[in-house]
Amino acid sequence: MTDVPQEGRLYRQLPAFWRVRDAEEGWPLRALLAAIEEQVTAVEDDIARLYDGLFVETADPWILPYIGDLVGTTPLFDVSAVPEPSTWRALFGDLAGAAPLPGEPSRLMPTIAARTRPDIAKTIYYRRRKGTAPMLEELARDVTGWPAHVVEFFKILGWTQWLRNHVRHGRGGWVDLRSTRVAELVQGAFDDTTRTVDVRPFDAFVGRHGIPKIGFFLWRLVAQPLDRLDARVADEPWRWRFSPLGHDAPLFTRTRREADETGQATELHVPAPIRRGLLFADLEAARAATAATSELYGPFGTSEIAAAGETSLHVALVQPDGSSLEVPAHRIRCMTLDPWRRPSGDLVGIDARLGRIALGDDLSAAAVRVACCLGSVAGIGGGAYARTGWLTRRTPDMALYTVGEGGAATLRDALASWDADGKPDAVIRILDNRSYHETSSGSALEIEPADPDPTTGKRGILAIEAADRARPHLRLDMPLAILGDHPESMITLGGLLIEGAIAVTGTLRRLRLLHCTLVPGLTIAETGPAWQPPAAPVAPSLTVVDTFDGAVANTGLSVECAFSITGPLRMPAHARQLVVLDGVVDGVNTAAIAGMDADDDAPPLVLERCTVFGTIRALRLPMMDTAIATGLVRIERRDDGCVRFSYTAPGSRTPHRVRCQPDLAEAEAIAEAEKAAGGPLPQPARDAAAAIARRRMQPVFTTLRYGQPGYAQLGRTCPAGIAAGAEDGSAMGVTCHLKEPQRLGNLRRRLDEYLPLGLEPGIVFVT
Repeated sequence: MTDVPQEGRLYRQLPAFWRVRDAEEGWPLRALLAAIEEQVTAVEDDIARLYDGLFVETADPWILPYIGDLVGTTPLFDVSAVPEPSTWRALFGDLAGAAPLPGEPSRLMPTIAARTRPDIAKTIYYRRRKGTAPMLEELARDVTGWPAHVVEFFKILGWTQWLRNHVRHGRGGWVDLRSTRVAELVQGAFDDTTRTVDVRPFDAFVGRHGIPKIGFFLWRLVAQPLDRLDARVADEPWRWRFSPLGHDAPLFTRTRREADETGQATELHVPAPIRRGLLFADLEAARAATAATSELYGPFGTSEIAAAGETSLHVALVQPDGSSLEVPAHRIRCMTLDPWRRPSGDLVGIDARLGRIALGDDLSAAAVRVACCLGSVAGIGGGAYARTGWLTRRTPDMALYTVGEGGAATLRDALASWDADGKPDAVIRILDNRSYHETSSGSALEIEPADPDPTTGKRGILAIEAADRARPHLRLDMPLAILGDHPESMITLGGLLIEGAIAVTGTLRRLRLLHCTLVPGLTIAETGPAWQPPAAPVAPSLTVVDTFDGAVANTGLSVECAFSITGPLRMPAHARQLVVLDGVVDGVNTAAIAGMDADDDAPPLVLERCTVFGTIRALRLPMMDTAIATGLVRIERRDDGCVRFSYTAPGSRTPHRVRCQPDLAEAEAIAEAEKAAGGPLPQPARDAAAAIARRRMQPVFTTLRYGQPGYAQLGRTCPAGIAAGAEDGSAMGVTCHLKEPQRLGNLRRRLDEYLPLGLEPGIVFVT
């Protein structure tokens, strides 16, 4: 649009004499010029758009394919072109990122990879460096959105040296088996040990080392930098864990870019678990220089390195008087703390592999405040990622209460202030990553919402949410209770890490969990990767009562979970609905979704792009789309609803199924067997072929343990029918929105264009 004021522009150019005459005649000339000016403005705007269309930075989206064709680039899959799910628009129209008008862009869809505009803009930039390893590495990072490292394997092949030519001292000899660095890096992206030629085809595990082979190592996990976390004390006052949940989990390096475009990524640039050897060498360098910070260690956002957002961990000791004592890098020691052992003097030991902290003999602390990077599969369950669009859109009549610096000390205090003010429509926003032990006084945290009041315009809305990129931890020894008879009220919880349960003991209209985590099993304190669930069924994360004051209750309740992780869910069958979108429901060792008991039916379910670990029992299933259910699904009324592009355990009873697994795998196996036999097979042979297909077509996950970095991520060996089984070719389950198969397809298209002739590429997922 032009910046010149439009209204009356032509009319103001007339001499004052004619404007006076026009006023005497009743403004006919002004009306004529107003009609002409409207068309002039349209022509000027069209000229401005045409000018903007000459540049890739300002061109309209419909022009971009033509610019790409002009420079000869191959169009890629653009995640920004993926339409927003209709269920989001129906349920979350009141959020800050929801499109207020049709056709306007939404900020609910996460950005996961390079889009069409920057890809076209960098085409010439890529071609000027075509074929070089740094360029290929940057290309892989840009088109996939994953940190990448390129290895030219012919450079690390061992061969007999010719003394008359340039001698390569590192390309021969024996591997130092005493080197811990070699042991930690073997078969990894940064393994530089010399190898003999491997002529097998390149895949993730074998066939890497050869003259024409080049490897692209990709890190799918993201490292979320969390500052000012409250570490969790263990069984001794000198034993602590980085995780506020008190479990063992590896610490990650923070993702950073290389210093210049000619360099390649190192271990310091990719989001990977911190090796003990890497941390040891880094701290030894800081110790030799008596430095307070190092490449890996330092406070977030204060030191020179941290100012660039590059340090990965830090420890500060909080004294009984509230003062904080930052531990410098030269007093940090890299240790193996399994089993626990205490360092001497004023030293602090860190085990990056387990996320443990040990204070020295001369040290004590009332609390330990840490900063670290924790690995996760995607932006789900809350964390240090952008989710501005998922915050509640505040209207002028909504009050705002804050918890943290400059606000209330605890959520309980903020709720008390809200209650004292008459329970207006409000947003309670928690500003930091601290841990809030809300039940330390021995009483449960209770919320009783207000009823809507048409006379005052009150809508009965309360939202408790974390600030953008914050992940506060609510530690609850007793369930968070939602009280009272309020059948038209709504409560929204957003961005919270809740170690405990939620109990709806009254009535409610809507309960929404947006980017929240209700820890499966209620707590994972003192556990690690090898932890096994208890024999007794774990307690549910959410329970809803079916009666209130002797009458049937919550018939109109809708529970809606989006981008959230929860434990078992228990709701009465007469409730309105349970909606799970882009999230995880983990039953641990009991039914994931059920009624009041594990053997009762839940209300009507809508499951879209989610992963459910455990069995499901429900009255109806109106929609199950692009989901994974590892347990049996038992639906009472199967004449209503649909299951599309999903996986359910064999033996499930569901409504009409459309291109689901393992159905497709069974049909394909039987068809192949009949083709090989040259005709129809007897029923026993058909059953045998189907049984083999069912065993092969099962989801494979990196880990099923909540709290570990690869939780709910589909593994490298997951069958393609599941890993690329969605309607658009993406993965089934909670990682559908990541569009991993499409991102890999983008990389392969670009490699066809930019890879030097004769090289054989191989793509390896490191995480």
